[in-house]
Amino acid sequence: MQNPPPPHAYSSMVIPWIVPRVPPCIENWIRAKSQRRSYKARDVLLNETQPYDRLFFISSGVVAQGVVDASLYTKPLAINLFTGGRLMGTLNIITAVPSPRKLIALTDVEVYICSHRLVREELLTDLDLTLALMGYCELSAKSELIGMEVLFSMEPQKRLEILFSVLLLSDGTVDLNGRICSENRSAALGETYAKLPYTLPREAMRSVLYLSKSSFDRLLCDWSHSKGFVRDAEGDMWVDVERLTNALKWIREH
Repeated sequence: MQNPPPPHAYSSMVIPWIVPRVPPCIENWIRAKSQRRSYKARDVLLNETQPYDRLFFISSGVVAQGVVDASLYTKPLAINLFTGGRLMGTLNIITAVPSPRKLIALTDVEVYICSHRLVREELLTDLDLTLALMGYCELSAKSELIGMEVLFSMEPQKRLEILFSVLLLSDGTVDLNGRICSENRSAALGETYAKLPYTLPREAMRSVLYLSKSSFDRLLCDWSHSKGFVRDAEGDMWVDVERLTNALKWIREH
């Protein structure tokens, strides 16, 4: 038997609400074994009444995964975001326990879909893939845990700062120290502004932050009036990264 890889083999940036990118070995495997599908914004990839019995690899775009409580008329209580390079559906690959979730495309997306059955068959014969997937599941769980920490330990203002930071970090627009990639700067707005890689619907942002509509609208309005973010003529949102210094420090330390 091969020796398992050292822990650093699974090292990846872990941030709230958006799980890390998959290792290349998992991405290559799932692209080769899966069915590719395209969805338009607001399409439903999976309803809460359907079994969550497959993996979804996000090749491009943004998908929201809503946690559902059937006693509340199947209304999503909170959501996580999955962007390009991320893998959904790792909750119950082995156990197959019921895990109701609603998956909704927030932008146009391309995904690769693979059944849990096929994954289980592969895991029995490929130790390297098994260890890589185990490591990825651990990092994903850590991402969800620190996301919960943000929701239940921070005031709304700090939650929004974390969300803007996470969106910028997830696509490499900024690094953990707040340095902006040159192509994501705006000469018109100033060198401290960076463009969000995704302009999310207001309701999706509100759900991620777990705020009431009135609280979220007031918070977003305050940020807009103080130029914490601005929108350009194309509707893209640019965020003042200097306003995210404390949020980025918190993420670095977790």
